[in-house]
Amino acid sequence: MANPSLKKWFLVLCYTLVILIFSGCWSNTEPKELEISESVLYDITDSGKYKITVEVKDTTLQTQGSSEGESINITSGEGDTIPEAIRDRSKNMEKRLFGAQNKVRFYSDEFYRVADLSSVLDSTARDNLTYETPFMVIIKSKDPDLLYTADTGLSGSVGEYIDNLSKTQQEYSAGSVFVTTLDVIKDYYSEGIQPVMGVVEIVADDEDTQKLSTNLSQAAQSSSSSKFKIKYEGLAAFKDEKLVGYLDKLETASFNMLTNNIKSTYTSTLVEDNVVSLKLQNCKSDIKTSIKNGEVTIDLTIDVDLNIAGVSGTLDVNEKAAIKKVEQNFNKQTEIELMSVINKAQDEFSSDIFGFGNYVHSQHPEKWKEIKANWDDCFSKAKVNIEITSSVIHLGEIKGTMSTED
Repeated sequence: MANPSLKKWFLVLCYTLVILIFSGCWSNTEPKELEISESVLYDITDSGKYKITVEVKDTTLQTQGSSEGESINITSGEGDTIPEAIRDRSKNMEKRLFGAQNKVRFYSDEFYRVADLSSVLDSTARDNLTYETPFMVIIKSKDPDLLYTADTGLSGSVGEYIDNLSKTQQEYSAGSVFVTTLDVIKDYYSEGIQPVMGVVEIVADDEDTQKLSTNLSQAAQSSSSSKFKIKYEGLAAFKDEKLVGYLDKLETASFNMLTNNIKSTYTSTLVEDNVVSLKLQNCKSDIKTSIKNGEVTIDLTIDVDLNIAGVSGTLDVNEKAAIKKVEQNFNKQTEIELMSVINKAQDEFSSDIFGFGNYVHSQHPEKWKEIKANWDDCFSKAKVNIEITSSVIHLGEIKGTMSTED
């Protein structure tokens, strides 16, 4: 009878040999032979063709041990379809495009005035060079090509800049959204919500450039020192296939509050001529829906904790009466802002970008079958009630007020 111990070691040896023999990868490509995509810009030319601009990282210098590191190259291609434009871009490139590290898909405003969202998602899902992790962002500027002339701060590329923003901006501001390709796909194919995307604008960075801001191309050529900034705020709203409008920074903060997407943000409220700065945190929304005689009612209850971040004036926030006024004024102000955003989505967009339909679906599955085909119309006519409850939980590190007024 074989020794169990010897049998055990024999099996270990066999597994080790298998790993050593088959661990090599015979289909790999060396980094120096690749173009690593950082971001992609989709646009429409004056002749109606699709234009694809790719921001690529050349790792040749890095792999050769150069102290210069990596370089960024911008290349573009055109075609009658998106796949043709992508292949046209590659016809004169001596390296393979590697898309696994692509961080952002940018789209010009004009692109989605012409193209259908379904065709974009279809080509994205079919192409083995594309992935579902990049953010999807609309460029709300007349000259989207200036995106790749803008200042990217400490980041090495525009794609890296937006990726870094996604990790820091949401900690301090709720005035933007970072939506991945997978998020858009899921919302597009859901019956109870419409997709949204992030928004950037290319803005002038100095006075000389500002004077030429009506013609950004001319401004870029006027001086080598002219620079532009990328302003990332707001959101783009979709209805089915098309872009239907935008929310600004303040409206987007309300959107994030309604959809439970606020980590922390700052706002202010006015109390007896005193401006009180507030930090919002632990914001939670509860949504209940009802359907009666075919009419939908949506009841929103939102709880939020407030920190006093600053007081401009003589208001003494150590007094309970003052705190009560801060909470009451914040509640009233926030209710107005939230209703304004909901009304805009109902009246201007006729698009449920908040996902209220998902709550109707889960809370009334049988009735949902009857209205899901026309949900956006039902949403536009729905009655919405909002109740805000806030609590000041922290007054800061000082007591009283810094004001010297009597």
